[in-house]
Amino acid sequence: MLDTIELPETIKKIAIIDDDPRAREGMGECIADADMEPIFDPPGGDSIEQYISRMMKNSDAAIFDHHLKIGNYAGFDGAEAVAYAYTRRFPALLMTIYAGPDIKVIRPFRRNIPVLIQGIESDINIIKKGFKQCLDEFSDQYLPERKPHRTMVRIAEVYEDSLNVIVPAWNHRISISIPPSLIPDKLAGYIAPGARFIAHVNLGATGPDQIYLENFQIAKKPEGKYAKLLRT
Repeated sequence: MLDTIELPETIKKIAIIDDDPRAREGMGECIADADMEPIFDPPGGDSIEQYISRMMKNSDAAIFDHHLKIGNYAGFDGAEAVAYAYTRRFPALLMTIYAGPDIKVIRPFRRNIPVLIQGIESDINIIKKGFKQCLDEFSDQYLPERKPHRTMVRIAEVYEDSLNVIVPAWNHRISISIPPSLIPDKLAGYIAPGARFIAHVNLGATGPDQIYLENFQIAKKPEGKYAKLLRT
């Protein structure tokens, strides 16, 4: 596909972090073909903080595979690294070929992962568009599917290590699996089937894998005539 996306001149060196050497080489060729320089610098024993700090000195953006702990390639997985890079205003994309099974692990970090590329994607326009989206969010410019909205969240089911929740304003028929850790410890006592919270959610998401939830608060129970409108 023709390279049509323009990036700032400041983004020229792209770090590629993947434990699969063939995937690294393929992505490196894609980056080089777009007149950018691929940087191969394995994390080794660095912490996320150490590695991102080093990366910010040697590159301008990054592409992380999610599964990095396999074979001790890194002490962290890609979702954690991309989310931390986001807090440092460093553009980074996350790739995974296991988006379905991985989403429960990725969900806690999804707010700080602007772009999740499913599969091994070497379309340079998609990659450049992803970097641009990161830069836009650093300036509080969100795509409709990423913009947070304050809305109600209802707990549908409670399990030992996960919660299934419904976001009626997004889709009242689809439950979303989240870890209990997304809800602050001080509100843990309210967790039960049917409990309602207020949270910030990206209601423009086009699929469950895009959904993030944050800033949970207890929702006040409707009273009077409004109580009759409450779904059970």
